[in-house]
Amino acid sequence: MNFGGIMNLFKKTIEFDVIVGSKAVIKGDIETEGSVCIDGKVIGNIKTKGLAIISLDAALEGNLEAESADVYGKVVGNIETTGPVTINEEASVKGDVECEAIKTSPGSEFLGKLTVNKPKNIPAPANDKIAAKDVQKNKAPTK
Repeated sequence: MNFGGIMNLFKKTIEFDVIVGSKAVIKGDIETEGSVCIDGKVIGNIKTKGLAIISLDAALEGNLEAESADVYGKVVGNIETTGPVTINEEASVKGDVECEAIKTSPGSEFLGKLTVNKPKNIPAPANDKIAAKDVQKNKAPTK
């Protein structure tokens, strides 16, 4: 696994349910409750309730649905997470991304539409509805 020197940290803190080896090519969908690490190539969709890692020399041709995603390699497909997405240096994502937060590094590539959603566990301010109504009518906000 080639994560640019951080694999030892991951091995100590993350338990992977699925690891696709660097010489493997999987044609089909992967669905699991736990975390996924792709070192090879997956042609199909990945759905996990954990972390998804696409490592440096890895490729995913399909959609990714996860709690969070760290991309070091190539993804051609949409990414949807309930948490953050990180597109690291030298990584390439060609597809739409919907997430709670995104981080891109210099040297990364992202071609697609980005939707950043509010975290579900943080309530919206009480005056949001009032402000939206006032903005639509071009009025000063009321209290």
